[in-house]
Amino acid sequence: MKYNRLIPELSDLLEYNPANGHLIWNPPTKGRRVKGNVAGYVGSDGNRLIGYKGVHVPYGKVCIYKATGKIPDHVIHIDGDNTNFKLNNIASVPFAISHLLRKPVRKAPMPKGIVFHKSTGRYTARIQRKDRTIHVGTFDTLESAVNAREKVLMRLISTL
Repeated sequence: MKYNRLIPELSDLLEYNPANGHLIWNPPTKGRRVKGNVAGYVGSDGNRLIGYKGVHVPYGKVCIYKATGKIPDHVIHIDGDNTNFKLNNIASVPFAISHLLRKPVRKAPMPKGIVFHKSTGRYTARIQRKDRTIHVGTFDTLESAVNAREKVLMRLISTL
């Protein structure tokens, strides 16, 4: 990763408190890096990062580097709380193990033949029949899409 080469340099500018998990800026005062302030920000995915030389460096990797002197492959939070960087709550693990520990993101299954379009916020109902798709319509609610699909499906079955 391109941020791994920056971790030793960045860690020289920070102090790590293992008791509370905070990385505190300790450079000569300049710009936004004010001595005594907590470093980093929370990204859109909920993970804490530190912006340094145009690169987003993972907060946990810097914490482990400050504590052990080694750049970790991947960092996990033992209690599952992505905001808790106390030394007794973070661990360095190989990617293969961290990948197994990830919680799967489960989407609520849509009824058969119904598709939700994020861009429009509407539902499309379809019926797959042999080698063709019958477009039933686009609806504002899931219930109306399901009802319309069932109605058309019953009509198709009754004509067989």
